[in-house]
Amino acid sequence: MVKKRIPSFYLLLLLFFLCACSIEEKESNINYDCTPSFDNNNSLHPNNIELDALITKYKNSGLPAISMLVHDPIDGFWIGAKGKADLASNTDVKTCSLFRLASITKIFMGAIFSKLDEQQILSIDSLAADYLPDDIVSNIDNLDQVTIRQLLRHQSGIYNYTDSNAYGLDLINSMGHTNKALNAYDMLKYVYDKDSYFAPGTGYKYSNTGFLLLGIILSNVTNLSIEEALTTRIFSRLDLHNTYFNENKPNPEGLVQGYLDLHGDGNIRKSTNTRLAPTTTDGGIISNVYDLYKFSNELFENNYLSTDALAQMLDTGADTEKNVIQHNYGLGIDVDHNAYGHDGYRWDGGRTILYYYPEKKTTIIILSNLAEGKSNRLFYGLYNDVTSLLNLF
Repeated sequence: MVKKRIPSFYLLLLLFFLCACSIEEKESNINYDCTPSFDNNNSLHPNNIELDALITKYKNSGLPAISMLVHDPIDGFWIGAKGKADLASNTDVKTCSLFRLASITKIFMGAIFSKLDEQQILSIDSLAADYLPDDIVSNIDNLDQVTIRQLLRHQSGIYNYTDSNAYGLDLINSMGHTNKALNAYDMLKYVYDKDSYFAPGTGYKYSNTGFLLLGIILSNVTNLSIEEALTTRIFSRLDLHNTYFNENKPNPEGLVQGYLDLHGDGNIRKSTNTRLAPTTTDGGIISNVYDLYKFSNELFENNYLSTDALAQMLDTGADTEKNVIQHNYGLGIDVDHNAYGHDGYRWDGGRTILYYYPEKKTTIIILSNLAEGKSNRLFYGLYNDVTSLLNLF
């Protein structure tokens, strides 16, 4: 089963949204127009009717917007979208619409560090502390003993900042204040007084903190901003012209609005703000299904990494690290059953998933813009129905 990670502090958002703006408030002057990256004729796909019926069903059941891409080398592409990019302005979502990727971002991070290791710019078995400021290392428990590989595999034991109630409350208090968007350094402070879950390399615990640290390492190793490093080393190289990591500037035009359904009763509220949510390397990339397919295809067909580098990225350590509590996680990527990929969750963006099934060379990408409430049941219901239809289990 795909893992569903919901940080506990998000329930605190209820305190804010009891008095929050309703979905009737719309952003002014947003241009949602976009152009698909390539032509596609869904009518030629053998499952066209069934796939269209599925996204229609789940849109009608409560997901405001869905954008989905399915591809395999025999049947080709099926790409569809249903629902609204912006409920207040009644703007339809398109297949080319931009969504927050949430933790799909971690695949990009795994790929770029695998590439840096392949190019011998760094070793992923180096200590993370070698590339981090002393004030961070000295304030985070056990960080002086953690390797880059352990950060990428969630085997560092470092406390997950999104588990912090203090962070949740501060995030609520920052809402509506565009000059108070939090960055990685701000969020690391929520870890400073926390004990590690376990000694590095002796267990598994999903920790977004590790990927904040990886972003800082990336910037220090490349002597570039995180945005510049990702853009030059992945986005531009793979012609991902609709993929963004806007570190210090506004969100790209046309980003779909995110919504929250806290009670699962269909009474949803807008959760997007132009600079509310931090753009960080644990979940900050923005893209669409076309660029995600291009990235996935280049990655898993060995066009970005060498065969050995990709094998290392997909290695969970299960065969060599018998002392570690094993988990099906490679370098920034789930290696789950017969598929590789990641799912994602952002309270301000919704739910996302990208999985590649190597035996059938099938890619499934689903992007949505609803969080909390019944979004979990609906989103994973759609994903499971699609995989069942395509006989991927």
